[in-house]
Amino acid sequence: MTTIHPARTAPQRLSRAGDLLAALAGLLPAAVVLGYALLAVGTAGWAAQYDGMSPSTGGETAVIGVTAVVAGVVAHALRRQAPITAVTQGLVALVAGLLTALLLSPATPGGHPAPTPSPTTTEQVRPYGYGPCRSGGTNDECKYSGG
Repeated sequence: MTTIHPARTAPQRLSRAGDLLAALAGLLPAAVVLGYALLAVGTAGWAAQYDGMSPSTGGETAVIGVTAVVAGVVAHALRRQAPITAVTQGLVALVAGLLTALLLSPATPGGHPAPTPSPTTTEQVRPYGYGPCRSGGTNDECKYSGG
């Protein structure tokens, strides 16, 4: 007895309009995720200028890296059925991969302490509420005396 195997058919290609719609539908969430991650990295670096703490960009870098991998897998999976979507997701994967490499490079501020600000005055630092010595002597004579 012989079995007849159904002929394998090539996967159906999406129409051009469907491919464009799928490309936009895939691009929008990737843009939102990448935009949020870059905003978080940017504000962490900006805030580090003021509080002297080194920004932690590990979580955001991981999100961008995962986005690159997911976009690459989607681009590979859809390369025959939806070529426009595949190219769009491939570009997302390329951009996200480059951003991940940039954030992981040693030239980024992550892991390096922020520079300490230079002093703007020659007065000694005193506890809250104590001003400079006004007794006519040096500041060391009435240090922390409040007067």
